[in-house]
Amino acid sequence: MAVIILVIVAVAALYIVYTRTNKDLVSKDNLCEKAWEDLNEQLERRSALIAKLIEGTVPQTTEQAEALSYLGRMQAAVTSATTPESKMSASAELTSVLNSVLPSLDMQPEIKEELDDIDAKLTYARASYNECVHSYNQAIATPPESFVARRRFLARKSFDAVGDTARQQLSS
Repeated sequence: MAVIILVIVAVAALYIVYTRTNKDLVSKDNLCEKAWEDLNEQLERRSALIAKLIEGTVPQTTEQAEALSYLGRMQAAVTSATTPESKMSASAELTSVLNSVLPSLDMQPEIKEELDDIDAKLTYARASYNECVHSYNQAIATPPESFVARRRFLARKSFDAVGDTARQQLSS
């Protein structure tokens, strides 16, 4: 009789650990999804502002016209990306292009100010997303979460392309 009770208690304990671990993983996954939605919202705001910038800028030179055209293609790549990974990759390219093109453009101070504001919010949203992804990836890699994650076929999530420095800071 004592063996039966011991087996029942052990099964109940395993069930409790499994369900609690599963709940924690679902919670971490939901936090990552919410952080992605926030990041994606900022990416879309920046994309809309860049479209406004392109429409409102009259190129003075051939180089500026080419730069605006390239900026438009990069902005379209971000807008048309369908997966978080492709959107993050396109966004990283767009950021690079923006940093090289913006100094050569004569733009309205309001647009510059709004772009700076969105970039600050984008930086915060990226950091928040990367922190959530780091926590989630760490959870699915360590027991007991790793056992539940394998059983549920959960995969690692990708970090936002913010550079090796930010990723190293999160890993330490």
